[in-house]
Amino acid sequence: MDKSDMLPGPTALEMARPLRLWGIILLGSTGISAASYFLAGATEETIQLWMFPMFAVMVLSFIWALYRMFATLVKAIREEKAGYTTTCNFSPRVPQVDYQTGAVLRAVGDPLLMVYTAEQRKGK
Repeated sequence: MDKSDMLPGPTALEMARPLRLWGIILLGSTGISAASYFLAGATEETIQLWMFPMFAVMVLSFIWALYRMFATLVKAIREEKAGYTTTCNFSPRVPQVDYQTGAVLRAVGDPLLMVYTAEQRKGK
């Protein structure tokens, strides 16, 4: 399989990589918002104005992370329907290909791999 045979746009693996960062941002902003709410002694009637931007960041990062997660899932399903996958553990029923070159890293029925590029796979 060549890179030209793959679906256009970013691969599912490329789309999934930033999800860890967004997860950390989401959990961090949620923790900071919750801690600041309680440490400031806020109640329902006395929410300070400086808390609203923190709540907004929390909500927006949640929406963005959720959108990216579903977009990645849709891309992975489209790849599987096209007969390949770039993810390491999502679709064992189709061959795993290198997301940069399109070279087959794992054939159907082979054990599942961690994320490798074609160059790293040659040395293993």
